[in-house]
Amino acid sequence: MTAKLHIVAASIMGLATALSATSLSAASLDSAQRVEATNQQEGIVTQQRIDVSAENALDFRADIVRLEQEIAELTIYRDHLQTLTEDQALELTNIDQQLVEVKETRRGIVPLMYNMLAELKDHINADRPIQRSQRLARVERLEQMMGQSDIAEGEKFRRLLEAWQIEMDYGIKLGAYRDNVTIDGVEREAELVNLGRAVLVARSADKANYWSWNDSAKDWQAIDSADIPDIELAFALSQKATTPAILNLPVSLSANVETPNSTIEGAQ
Repeated sequence: MTAKLHIVAASIMGLATALSATSLSAASLDSAQRVEATNQQEGIVTQQRIDVSAENALDFRADIVRLEQEIAELTIYRDHLQTLTEDQALELTNIDQQLVEVKETRRGIVPLMYNMLAELKDHINADRPIQRSQRLARVERLEQMMGQSDIAEGEKFRRLLEAWQIEMDYGIKLGAYRDNVTIDGVEREAELVNLGRAVLVARSADKANYWSWNDSAKDWQAIDSADIPDIELAFALSQKATTPAILNLPVSLSANVETPNSTIEGAQ
């Protein structure tokens, strides 16, 4: 009886041990499954993080490429601006030099203009009295102009050159005009015609008297009646009232001419 009890007890103990081992195995399996599920979940999360990191890395790389391109463009633009700055600095240096030269030129040109004006006035006073009042009035306007601050120095110089050009034209053109002349101490209204500076003749308003300028005597002298037809022709030519023709006119003698009866042949 006792032996049987021992056998039964042993059997029960073995069964309990087997059951206990089975329970332990099931628990270990569940634990392993849970661990595996956890690892799988963590793997998914990790992969998602890797994917996000990869996308961010690609974005960062694209940003880097874009920034590198911007840096290259800015470098080119900086070099361009530096070139412009250097050129502008050189240009400013040139402008400064030009301003210095302009100041020096102005210091030289202003006295030159006053000399030109004085010489022009002296020339008119010493010249044959061809439109003298008009020429002296031009000089007076130029003298007033020199003191006007609203007229540039270049414009003043241009007008002076223009006045000298007009003086040159008096030496080559045929012209007629009205003016007052003093003959034998009497001021008379007369019509005058000049062929350059070689010939200067006048006739009274009633065409009754004719005179020629004698540059040696600095005075008017009566004209021989034989010269009157040519003088009338000269007036007609100056007024474009007739066709060009050969003229025989008395010369307005200069101081070094010794033949008072010389004549000139001129054609308009």
